[in-house]
Amino acid sequence: MVPFFLSRLDQSIPPQITKLQKTVTEYFRQNVYVTPSGIFDYLQLKFCVEVLGADRIIHSVDCPFIGNEEARPFIENAPISSEDREKIAHINAEKLFRI
Repeated sequence: MVPFFLSRLDQSIPPQITKLQKTVTEYFRQNVYVTPSGIFDYLQLKFCVEVLGADRIIHSVDCPFIGNEEARPFIENAPISSEDREKIAHINAEKLFRI
């Protein structure tokens, strides 16, 4: 949910108020990964790719609460570039977890 509030956070608490060198969005992009966590929605995925970049998204499921059946088709058919798909599907997790 946080990615949907980033622009509002930037507007309501800008660097002039926080005394930080960057906006909340910039810190979020550099330090946080997000996952779909069983919410297989292409509009939300595309939004997160646009706001955060594909480098900050890791594909995941929400087992046992949401079944895994949709997970693979979701990422395979996502309306994103093949490069972004590879990052989200496995490259980002491999980098983060050093595997």
